[in-house]
Amino acid sequence: MPDTAMKDVDPAEALAEAKARITLLERAHAQMKASYTLPVNRLQRLEEAIERGEEDARAQILKGILQHQLKDMTDFTHVYHLCVANNLIFAAHCFASLTIERDGPRNHHLNLLSHATEALADYEATWALWERSKEVRKPSERVLTMAYRLGKAEYLQGPMADAGLRQRHPRIFAILDSMAPHGLEHGPSVVSSGATPVYVVNIPGEIHRRRRAERSLENVGLQGRFRRGYKPLDIPPEGRGLVKVKLSDISDGSFGNQYSQYLVWKEIAEGEAEWAVFLEDDMQLLVDPAHVLLHMALPEDWDIIFANPRLDLSTRLADAPSGFFLTPMEEAMVLHAQFSPSKRGYGADCYLLSRKGAAKLVALMESEGIRRVGTDWFLHIHSIPRGALGRFKEGSVVRHMLESRFAQPWYREDVLKAYVLSPNLATGMSMGVTRQSRL
Repeated sequence: MPDTAMKDVDPAEALAEAKARITLLERAHAQMKASYTLPVNRLQRLEEAIERGEEDARAQILKGILQHQLKDMTDFTHVYHLCVANNLIFAAHCFASLTIERDGPRNHHLNLLSHATEALADYEATWALWERSKEVRKPSERVLTMAYRLGKAEYLQGPMADAGLRQRHPRIFAILDSMAPHGLEHGPSVVSSGATPVYVVNIPGEIHRRRRAERSLENVGLQGRFRRGYKPLDIPPEGRGLVKVKLSDISDGSFGNQYSQYLVWKEIAEGEAEWAVFLEDDMQLLVDPAHVLLHMALPEDWDIIFANPRLDLSTRLADAPSGFFLTPMEEAMVLHAQFSPSKRGYGADCYLLSRKGAAKLVALMESEGIRRVGTDWFLHIHSIPRGALGRFKEGSVVRHMLESRFAQPWYREDVLKAYVLSPNLATGMSMGVTRQSRL
């Protein structure tokens, strides 16, 4: 059976997460120049609640902490965003709720609460808040995506006929159009058998991120195969031979990211599935990729298909096809280098990987090792042949990265058969992460 079951929460990991979240909350308040000490009894109660896995209790205690500590804060919006930026989604939710209780359901307060509720993957409650704040009268991609997710066919009928809206939001309409033969009223799960293997990396102890990722996958009828994500200094002895810098010099989370993804590549290469999806735990799929691929003519022997937002070309091309379309990676990167020459990264947070492509990546990583380049650049550079260098705009970051990598004596040229899927299949979830707190 696939490894999809939710494992029991490790009390020690949960307790460590609780303490880390309290530390971040203290840091957020320090930024506001608020001097206080957290009451010891409340810290103990919070730790005990999280250790028992009592989310409601955790929310209530956090609310109590906020009420006690923030009662004299006037700039509640700033405090809310500090909570989000420090990954304290429950704290943000509690604070927004507290503000509404104190000051009444003003539109601004409702919007803050809806953002936090959406981040907690409570989508029905989010929609109810949007209706209260009249947000649903503005058919943005965010609202359209939620209507699709909840199967609200009656809401979608009007926007689907709006040509201007289709042009502004090609991704969601590509998904809606692909759903049309099955009936929008049934919602997204009707097109998913649940069999698509989706690998998600998650750092131990970041339970809130795992639970949100699980809920987002359930909404499209899928279950994740969760695998351990590594921070650089946690790479085990058997993996340290891959790292080509001194461990004492590692400060960037991308080293752990590369090792975490390498382990997933090995599993895909040695598995039975013809292809699988890789997803970072702060990304959410909007539809089962298997359904989208059924409606497309795929190239033979493809290795990797990037489906993340930063590579999407649907809004950049004046003559972009309607619906989903594939672009060879070389062509896509040439275009991106023209559109945004100073852009420093294009992401590796959502892609489809064939078993053959996974085997190629494992061989490349074991040959070159983990070096000072992000996982995205490792994948993207190996999707472009050395002979294509002259096609890239002079002075662009893409060209600089290619030149630097191609010049290294350890560089091994084994070009992936790579493509970009537009519109993208995944979108980011508001986690408030930074590079250091990521994998």
